[in-house]
Order: sequence, then C-alpha cells, then structure tokens
Amino acid sequence: MQMVNKIQAANNGKSQALDSILDLAYGRKGKLRWELLQPMIPSRSSQPIPERIIPAVEKSRPPVYSPELTALLTSTHSRMIKPLTAKQLHTPPLFPKRGDPNSQEARDLGPLSKRREVNLRWRHFAASHKKVLPPLQIVYGDLSKAGDAQYTTNPAVLHAAGIRTSGTQNLGIFEDIEALAQRSRPTPLTRREKRLYTHTFRQVSDDSSKTGSHPPRKLLRRAYRRLLGRLPTMSYTVKTGLPGRFTVKLSPYALSRLNPKDILEADAGDLAWVAGSSDAK
Repeated sequence: MQMVNKIQAANNGKSQALDSILDLAYGRKGKLRWELLQPMIPSRSSQPIPERIIPAVEKSRPPVYSPELTALLTSTHSRMIKPLTAKQLHTPPLFPKRGDPNSQEARDLGPLSKRREVNLRWRHFAASHKKVLPPLQIVYGDLSKAGDAQYTTNPAVLHAAGIRTSGTQNLGIFEDIEALAQRSRPTPLTRREKRLYTHTFRQVSDDSSKTGSHPPRKLLRRAYRRLLGRLPTMSYTVKTGLPGRFTVKLSPYALSRLNPKDILEADAGDLAWVAGSSDAK
C-alpha cells in the first residue's frame, strides 16, 4: 500500500516520490543496488589473498578493496557522504592508536587485540561500501594511440582486461536516461491549458516561438537529471606504458549539488501555466 501511495504521489508531480521510484528502478537503493555493486567487491579467488592478522585463524584475513571499489569510495560523485582518502582505506578513521605497535599508547597500554583489529577492519569495509552509488556500466577507453582514442562498453573487452561487469553492462540503459534528461523541443500547449490561461498569457502562449516545454515533461526531465546526479559513470582508461586507471565522474546533463549548472529559467509558457493553475484554484 505504501508503494501504491508513492506511485500516486509521483503521478501527481511530487518530486520526492518520483526520485524514490527512480532510485529503486535504477539501482540507487534496494536489491538492484547490491547486485550492481557485487562484481566490484573482490572475491578471494580473484584477488591476492592478504596475510592473516591472527595466524591460526583463517577468517582473520583483512578485507581487500578492488580498484573499482577504491575509485568509488574515494570519489565525491559516487559517495552518499564524504569520500574516503587512500589512507582511510587501509586504516579506518576510528582505528585506535594502539593498533600501531610503535605508538605511545601501545607502549603504555599494550597492543590492540588482534581479534578487535579484525572486527574493526571488516566493520569499516561493510559500512563504507554501503554508502556507495554503483554505476550501471563501465566504459573502456584505449588511449594508446595518440589522437585516436577508442571507447567501448563491450563486456568481452572489459573481461579481457580483467574487469568484472554487472548485468546492466552495454544494455543502453544509461544512454536512455541521458536522452530523457536532455532538453527537448518546445511543444504546443493543449486546448485545456489554453482555456485555463488569462487572455494576456494566452496571447503569449499561442506564439510558438515563445512557448515553453510542457510542464509534466519538464518535471520528468528534471527528475532524470537529478537521477544522473546520483548515477556516476566509471571509465577504465589505458595508455601505452602506463597501468590502467579508473575514474568516476557525472554526466554533463546531471543536476546535483556538485553540478548545479544549466538550471532552466522560467519562460513565458511556464508563467502562463502557473497563472492558469492559480486561476483554476
């Protein structure tokens, strides 16, 4: 029932409800978000196995951050909160100073319990990747040839480079979202809208050169632009003689606190729509 009410609120133009539905549909939260993030969490078979913290306990091995997950955790575009630094990946922010055997605290109070160290590292790992916004796909960029960069989202190319992908790779979902978020051509007002407007605004609205976008379409377009602000893009680029590098950024059509540019101003058609809505009340 709660989801039904949320869908009704979204259909009525409530931006918060619309954002919540889009987040669920495109893996910004819920089960799909975990499925998108799962390939970036390294398994013991795909990564070098770290040494045990407690020699006699197999489960005491510390967590391993894959290059993809490291890029997401240290980027402002893919973190719901403040990104982590490279140092915080290896040493949790709340890690006691006693964890360093050369510290004064370790000499005065004794070294930190190995079992507690294991728990702190795994707790930090679990809490960190729960605040990550995973991408829908990874773009592979070959910059080995000067002036002839090649980009692809083909899963076979990424797998050949040792990069695991999710089920949404190369399906065109991200491109569809960008298309929905772009500015469309102005559309004429409907007869019902024209009847609601005052005579002054009706004259402005009938001028096709001054007519703004249809309000519901503008609402959806703005919602998809906000979605792009929560949908980072990840690229893996390779150059001759250099190791591959992951980068995270936002779409140029994204609308977020980090990319507030290109905010549309109200035009004559928008003013007419607002005036008509006020008269209808």
